[in-house]
Amino acid sequence: MPEVVDLTEEPVRISFEVPGKPLPEKRMRLGKYGLYHPGSKEKQSFRQAVKDLVPATASGVVFPTGVPVTVEVHFWMRRPNTDFKGSRRLMGILKNSVPFVRPIIPDIDNMLKFVLDGMNRLVYHDDSQVVKLVVLKLLDNEGSCEGRTQVQVYPYSRP
Repeated sequence: MPEVVDLTEEPVRISFEVPGKPLPEKRMRLGKYGLYHPGSKEKQSFRQAVKDLVPATASGVVFPTGVPVTVEVHFWMRRPNTDFKGSRRLMGILKNSVPFVRPIIPDIDNMLKFVLDGMNRLVYHDDSQVVKLVVLKLLDNEGSCEGRTQVQVYPYSRP
């Protein structure tokens, strides 16, 4: 169970990492029985991971309505098998010269939408409180390079 945070002491900085391939926000689809959201199960899974990793507060959110926040997100994308020596993904042995970034799908804005919406009513009341974003999309370089999403949220302060 996450610990309860007292916001009266000092500015809070929330940091967490969700393992697994970063996912994009999926568009609504028209199916046989009307509109449906194809990514709702993935978003529920992400929200549960955030709920487990973020400390609880008395008000239910870490940053209440009216508190402007900065969000930093690092998307570590799953590396393709061609970046590994032979079939050594499980051992995490990369080739000597592999790139750190590649312009690959999914789009960074769709992945960001997934994360920001997933933190609504858990980290902040609404993602309209986000006034500054820092976002990176890189290739994973830890372990078997399966991907992860690192997030930091803290109160906005003028530079």
